Amino acid sequence: MTSEDASATMRASTSLPSTSTVVTGPIADSVLSVGPTTASPVDPREVFRLAIAVGAIAVLIAHNHPNSDVAPSPEDLDVTRHLAEIGCILGVTPFDHVVWARSGVFHSIRESHLAQLSPER
Repeated sequence: MTSEDASATMRASTSLPSTSTVVTGPIADSVLSVGPTTASPVDPREVFRLAIAVGAIAVLIAHNHPNSDVAPSPEDLDVTRHLAEIGCILGVTPFDHVVWARSGVFHSIRESHLAQLSPER
């Protein structure tokens, strides 16, 4: 999937009420962690700090895989599940967790593992 496909998919999968203002770009973005090629620490406080500060109701989480394999690892799925649980408590929904490769292809965890983004309430 290319970045153009991703934009179209996100637009198509987002239903907004007719009275909503459509934001054409992110309200804010931030690099939260830079790690070695095998792992990078994820602190949920850092993931949600900026979102709460700007009053966001949803976040898009993304990270890269340095190789060309964009399939989420078991650790990626665990982190996604954990962040979804915390986001549910905070009222900031993780819209998706995207794994990117240098080539520009990506994998949407929302599309392949929706349950990871839908914690039990």
